[in-house]
Amino acid sequence: EWADQAGKTVEGSPTQAFLLGHPRSGTTLIEQALDAHPDLISADETSMFHNAVWMPTVLQKGNSPDVYGETLATAGPNYVRRLSKDYRVRWSRTTDGASKSRQILLDKNPALTTRLAVIARFFPEAPIVFALRDPRDVVLSSFMQPVGVNDWSINWLSLEDTVDYYCFSMQMWIDLRDKLPNRCIEVRYEDCVENLTAEAKKATTHLGLDWNKAQEDVRKHVSTKLVFSPTYGDVGKKVYRSSVARWKHYQQRLEPHLSKLEPFVKAFGYE
Repeated sequence: EWADQAGKTVEGSPTQAFLLGHPRSGTTLIEQALDAHPDLISADETSMFHNAVWMPTVLQKGNSPDVYGETLATAGPNYVRRLSKDYRVRWSRTTDGASKSRQILLDKNPALTTRLAVIARFFPEAPIVFALRDPRDVVLSSFMQPVGVNDWSINWLSLEDTVDYYCFSMQMWIDLRDKLPNRCIEVRYEDCVENLTAEAKKATTHLGLDWNKAQEDVRKHVSTKLVFSPTYGDVGKKVYRSSVARWKHYQQRLEPHLSKLEPFVKAFGYE
C-alpha cells in the first residue's frame, strides 16, 4: 500500500538508496567502495533527509510515539510525493547537480537507522544496504571514539549508555527488517576486512549496478573526495584484521554489559 501511494520512480530518474547501520560498523568503508562507481553518487551524513522529510513529518502533529505512527499511516499521497520531491531537490543542491546524471543516489547515514519507518513510508522502493559488525566491537569502538558531540555520540559518554543505545537502535532493525517493503541486504564488516571487493560487489549488485573496475581501489578514490563522517580520519587507512574481535582485549570492562548484548550477538550470528 505504501509503495502505491509513494508512486513509482519516474523512468530515467535516479533510484534512491540508503546505507544504514550503527556507527563504527563499516558504513563509511562500504560507502566509498560504492561511491567509486561512476553511475552512483553518495551523500555522506548530511541533514537532507532530516530537514526535508523527518522534521516536517514529526512536527506536523507532534512527536509522541502514538501520534507519530498515526501521521505515517494517514499521510496522503500528495504529502508523501511533495516531501520526496523536496528531498530530491536538496540532493541536486548538495551535489551541485551531479546527482542528475547518476543512476543511484546513495544516502549513507547511520543516524537514519532509527528512521526506518519514515524511509519505508516515503521511499518504499529504495534498496537498503545495512552494515553489521560484532556488537561487542561496535560498542567498544563507539565508546572509545574521540569525536564531537552529535545525535549519536551523545550516547557514548558512558559505556552503559553506549550499550543501551546500541540495543535500542539495533532492536529496531531486527523488528523491522523482515517487514519493510524495501529490498534489504546485510553486509558484514568482518567480511569486508577479509575481502572488501567481494562484499562491495554484492552491495553493488543489490543496488542494480554492474561492478566497475574503479571500485577496486578504495583508498585511491578516498584521496579524491571530501569525507564528512565524524571518523573521516580512518577512511583512508588500511583495514587491519586486528580490528576484528578487538573487544576480547577489553572483556573485563565489557563483562557487566555482555548479557544485554548477547541477544544481538546471537541474532547477527556472532556467537
